[in-house]
Amino acid sequence: MKERVVPVFVFFFLSFLISSNVLASEPEITGIIHYHDGFLVLTHHSNNTTQLWFFEPGKGFKLLNATFPNLTFIHSTGDSVLLYRNLSKGPYLQDFGLYIYDGKLHFLGNYSETDNWGVGSEIYWNGKFYLFLEADWSTQRGDYYDWYAIVGDKIYRVFPPSPDSSLYLLGVWELPSGYLIEGNDPMSYQSELFLIALNGSRLVFRNLTPANLSVGGLCFNGTHFAALDSNWFKVIFYNASVWKYYLQIISPNGNYWLIPIDSFAKEKGEHVYLDLLGYQGGEWVVRKYLYWCNRTGNYSRSCHERTLNYFLVSRKGVEKIGNSSNLTGTCRRNYPQIVFKGRQVVKSPLKLNGKDVTINGTLLSYDGKSLKIPFNVILADCSNGCLLSNGKELAYFDGYTLKPIKLPVNRVMIRWLSLLGVTFVLLFIGGIAKARRR
Repeated sequence: MKERVVPVFVFFFLSFLISSNVLASEPEITGIIHYHDGFLVLTHHSNNTTQLWFFEPGKGFKLLNATFPNLTFIHSTGDSVLLYRNLSKGPYLQDFGLYIYDGKLHFLGNYSETDNWGVGSEIYWNGKFYLFLEADWSTQRGDYYDWYAIVGDKIYRVFPPSPDSSLYLLGVWELPSGYLIEGNDPMSYQSELFLIALNGSRLVFRNLTPANLSVGGLCFNGTHFAALDSNWFKVIFYNASVWKYYLQIISPNGNYWLIPIDSFAKEKGEHVYLDLLGYQGGEWVVRKYLYWCNRTGNYSRSCHERTLNYFLVSRKGVEKIGNSSNLTGTCRRNYPQIVFKGRQVVKSPLKLNGKDVTINGTLLSYDGKSLKIPFNVILADCSNGCLLSNGKELAYFDGYTLKPIKLPVNRVMIRWLSLLGVTFVLLFIGGIAKARRR
């Protein structure tokens, strides 16, 4: 009886062992992003190895790298992919590495950010190159960043030019050729404007701040930016005797011209302010107004404002309009797409053929129709169709139908482990039978 039980027990034990190995061999899908005519897929195994796959609809999977670093996808241009690796070891000094993959993996360097005020590094994309702002350190007045441009598989530091140069970051805007960045000098309180752009393959970095003026109030009208510049810091801190205001109009290539708007003596400027309201009917609209406050108690006050007049500004000149008109303007900001903030990937809405793709758990909505997904989606990207995953399973949506797909590693590993297990069990049973005959 014992001789019969032993082979059966060994068979079931080995079968359990093989099935456990098969289940353990199932990889975790950790990343999906569009690339060329398909998708890159990252898989991670329990033995701490990571694989990079390329899935092309209609052709299937191709293993690109069986020992890929354990990285995270940030953003795809279609021809290349930006990735990062989290290297953080503490709550305040956050370290991470940046990479570009374009068929080869390019290391851009390791970077650190000081996260003492909850401020993180940021990466923007304008359709041509990335702007990377590495969080240096923060104060209650503002946040300092080191500025980099990522062009192709290269990274260039553009600001600050020296360790003793620094600016509080005020804002980032997008130009067709690059970016506008506004910063505030902590020593002079002057706000400055900079251009980072590509001229062909050459990276251009320029200071667009007019001499002795502080830049502020940027608006975009679809082709040009305008900024309301003044010498307020000269009046307040350096005893200038006259307030001066200009409209700075900035062209798509970063060139600009100044148009004088208004000026008045220092003693007449108390409580007087100018605001750029925006663009309307081919002209920029600037409002001049009084703003003052009266104390109404020990801890309260009442504030008031009154329009003095408006200025309509164009290349033809400046037209002054009385306060009887209630003029308005449209002020567009034209911010670039942010793809990374504080070591977190910022996902943009999914689109397929220019139409929105909405995924809510197991329901996919597209072009007026809804489809049931056989799992709860946690990873997805769209370009040539949409590739979806719950971390274990995969499905492909071509705009019409949803099809489950399998990674080749699943079938290959199961086949080899099953074959090995069956062979081992047969040899073991054969050995026992031979021993019994002896």
